Amino acid sequence: MELNALLGISGPDSSIAISDENHERLVELKQLTGDSFKKELVRLTVESDQQFVGFHVNAISSEGAKDLALREWARQKLPVLTENLSEIQALH
Repeated sequence: MELNALLGISGPDSSIAISDENHERLVELKQLTGDSFKKELVRLTVESDQQFVGFHVNAISSEGAKDLALREWARQKLPVLTENLSEIQALH
């Protein structure tokens, strides 16, 4: 929602739908229980957080986002995202 507001995007088409691949991963996760569920949840969270950090690193690079407000927004979010990634990796 923050990003949509920054970019001036609104309306019902402003959200991003989950991909079929990620939907299937969530269905598979939902079928697990106990330690298997916890282990897979942490693994998927680490993978997702790594991708998210990567998107932000790319956005703030000189070849990244051309919109300066978007680049600054990504720069401000990056410390929190890397901290979150470090915390979840400690559980892995």
